[in-house]
This record gives sequence, C-alpha cells and structure tokens, in this order.
Amino acid sequence: MPVSRVRVAICGCFAALLAGCSPEPIGIGIGWAIPVLAAEQPRDRTAFEFHWPVPSTVHVTEDATKRGTKTTASYDVTLRPSDEEGVLVGRIENYRIDWVDGMSAAALHPAAREQLVAMTAAIPGFLVRADGAFLGIADFDAFLDSMEDLRGPMPGLRAAMEQPNLRLGFERQVGRFWRAWVENWIGMNAVAGSSATIPFDAGQVSGIEMGSDLAAEPPRTERAFRGWTAVGGQAHVTWRLQWQPDAAVMRGLTGVVGADGAGVEGVARVRSTAEAVLDPATLQPSSAYWAEEIEVEIDGRMEHRLERREYSFDWRAR
Repeated sequence: MPVSRVRVAICGCFAALLAGCSPEPIGIGIGWAIPVLAAEQPRDRTAFEFHWPVPSTVHVTEDATKRGTKTTASYDVTLRPSDEEGVLVGRIENYRIDWVDGMSAAALHPAAREQLVAMTAAIPGFLVRADGAFLGIADFDAFLDSMEDLRGPMPGLRAAMEQPNLRLGFERQVGRFWRAWVENWIGMNAVAGSSATIPFDAGQVSGIEMGSDLAAEPPRTERAFRGWTAVGGQAHVTWRLQWQPDAAVMRGLTGVVGADGAGVEGVARVRSTAEAVLDPATLQPSSAYWAEEIEVEIDGRMEHRLERREYSFDWRAR
C-alpha cells in the first residue's frame, strides 16, 4: 500500500494534526430527528456529570473513514492527574493501526510501516478540566518538535501557533474525539426522551472569533440540537449542528499546515453529528460516534467531504 494512504490512515483521533485543519462544529444538524427509543422513567430528570475514575485506563477500538480510506485502530486512553490542580492529562498509548482498507497492517510495505511508527509517536497528550471540559494539547512545544521531526521544518505552523485564536482552533480541532465521548454531554439535565435546541456560538466553532482579521462576518449564534433516550440502563445521547462557516476562516486554518485549503472559495454547509451510549452519572461511554460532512467550493468546483469515526470502549482493568 502506498505510503500516502497510510498517512491518511494514521490520522485517527487526531486527523487535524497530519491532514490539515478545517473549521469544525463542536457537535451535531439542526432539526435532525433523534432515533425514537423507549424511554425509562419519563418523569425523572437526569443530570449528566463527568466522573471518570482517576487514574483510569480504557481500551478503545476505532473504525474510521476519511478521504475514501477505511481503517481500524486500537489504543489505550489513560487519564491521570496533572501537575496543575484541577487539570487532568490524557494520553493515547499503545496506538496501532490494525487494518487499512481490509488489509492487515502487518502486510504493509516496510517503508509504510516505519512511517506508521513515526506518526503514532507524534500523537500528543491532551488536557481536560476536572469537570471533563477539553482544554488543549499537553506539552505543545514538544508536540511541534515531533511534528517537525516527522515532516521537516514547519515555520508557518510555529508562527501561526503564536496567534492565540489559531492555536485554540487547532487544539479544538484535535479535541473532536473528546467532545463526542464526553464534552458535548456535560451539564445535560433533562427527562429521558426529551430534546432541545441550545445556543451555539458559531464564532467559536473553530476557536476563531468572528470579526478577527481572518473572518469577514460578525459574531453570530446558531442553534445546536441535543437530546437523549434511555437504553438498557444507559443514555443514548445525540447532538447535531448544521452551519455555514466563513471561507476566510477555512483558508486561515487549512493554510497553517499547508493543506489544500488555499483554493477554498466558499463553504455551502457543514453538518456535524455526535452520538454516544454512556453512563450519565460518570460520562463513561460504551460506544460513541461522530461524523462531519462538508460541502465546499474549491477552485470553482463543489466537493462533498465526509469523515466518520466509530468507537467502542472496554473499561475492564488492563
């Protein structure tokens, strides 16, 4: 298999790090129907709170589709206290690609396997607050060093990361997996079977404030759609969002890492979806899913892009 296909495959949870950033919603499309499932205790409100064990380790299996490449990966996620009070540090460990387009990773060309090892070594840790909110990349400077070791000097990336808005957007792009697993559901307090639309600041979708020199539009508020149903003692939660980002933001983010965003002329629509089956008392998921669909005009032609990730979690002691 060509090395280029492996480069796509290794993106995993951190697709934005190796394939370029694009503005992405924090969650899921306006007015999309949530699956109708039998609700339990319909009159009781349930509070959703983050209480993962600390320290903890969970084994994750991930099935991904990105740019036509399908991969299956597995890894351990650890969560430990950090040196800063009230902040936890997560790590992706023992990461490996098991299958690429139906082919065992063991059958890859030796050069592709070597690049695979180098890419997995560049996966950064991440920081979350004690309440589960995603904060960003741990050891950011070390992460940039590992990226340059992998791809060569990247002065444009380093310069861009000195701008707080761009760095925030970059880090939040990295954190899409955590939002599908945990962050989208923090603070829910509703009756099973209910749903609601909630305010969503489109100017903060990618961490870039509308009105900055990268954006042509003023701040605006969209409505995200969130709800849940009870399933077998757990909660099936869903979040949807549909919005139209500013093309200047798209160009600004993709240009940071030299991706193919320079020709972006307009973005017709972005639909982002996240779902999980989890314990509302702890937000420990047993399964999760997110997908992002983008209709974008590039160099005069419309393209439809889809990225999707499905996760299963094994919380048994390892």
